[in-house]
Amino acid sequence: MIITRRIIIFLCIFFAAAALIAVPFILFDSAYFKTSFQIDDKLAASFGDFFGGFVGTIFSITSTLLLIYTVLTQHLESSKNATRDRFFKMLDYHNENVRGLRIPSLDAATIDLIEEGRRAFVVYKIQLKRLLEAITAVDVELNASLPITVSPR
Repeated sequence: MIITRRIIIFLCIFFAAAALIAVPFILFDSAYFKTSFQIDDKLAASFGDFFGGFVGTIFSITSTLLLIYTVLTQHLESSKNATRDRFFKMLDYHNENVRGLRIPSLDAATIDLIEEGRRAFVVYKIQLKRLLEAITAVDVELNASLPITVSPR
């Protein structure tokens, strides 16, 4: 995709430069350029045909290449925006899920208290720590030598 974009940019610059360089040579060619104030209709018609056919074609090629470049650039930006939108939508879904978490409190005195949202993760951590301590105590009591390690936190 990057190589295609570079080729199109190079071709646009090349054809635009060729057209800009060719215009003065065509305008001031001795076959068409006369210093008199009389206009030769046949000469002006042939000059217009040549100029419109040559320079017009180069400019139309350049405009077509620029149009292709614009479409490719818009497609690339569109895919980037779609990816960015999906990412933020997933963040919104995650935040909604976290806000929807509800778990009863661990304290026996406040059993009716419901922990919600991010506080539920703290309750989960405390539950896991207590569970690990209980398993470690059972392991020591039964001398089962389970491969359990407790982190210092």
